[in-house]
Amino acid sequence: MVLIAHGWEAPTLLKTNKGGRTMEDKNPKEIVLYEAVVKKSLQILNKNDFAIIQGKVEITRDGALKILSSLPLSYEFELLQQELTDTHAKVVMKLKIQFHKTGITREGIGTGICEKWEAERGKRFSMHALITTAETRAIKRAIETVLGGVINAIILNLFGSYEVK
Repeated sequence: MVLIAHGWEAPTLLKTNKGGRTMEDKNPKEIVLYEAVVKKSLQILNKNDFAIIQGKVEITRDGALKILSSLPLSYEFELLQQELTDTHAKVVMKLKIQFHKTGITREGIGTGICEKWEAERGKRFSMHALITTAETRAIKRAIETVLGGVINAIILNLFGSYEVK
């Protein structure tokens, strides 16, 4: 599976502390660029692009894809592994992004698992639901790996905390 999209520029380092600021790179250009990506993301995202899962705020697949699509970068998802058993589905996805202006490339891997009992909740069971739930989780985790600092800053800005009581 390959998806390609284009959008806006992002910083070269997105490792952050809980405040959403870079920890390792204090380069003012990086911070300004990082803040510009957060600002751009806040223009396109709202609280509906997040879900509360076990009391924690999590970005949805659609929300994460909105961020990628709003930035001037190319991205590609590659299916690395897909496993289907009688009890679960497991999907491993790789995300590779390249920022247009700088040519910087980032990669992240996400794993998603869905157990059969989860796909059966409140509806008729289908293998499709099992596989697509695992795929969605893998895609979301790969995006969080690459853009985790931006996502954390957006969550803090919209919700004021990573947890909702």
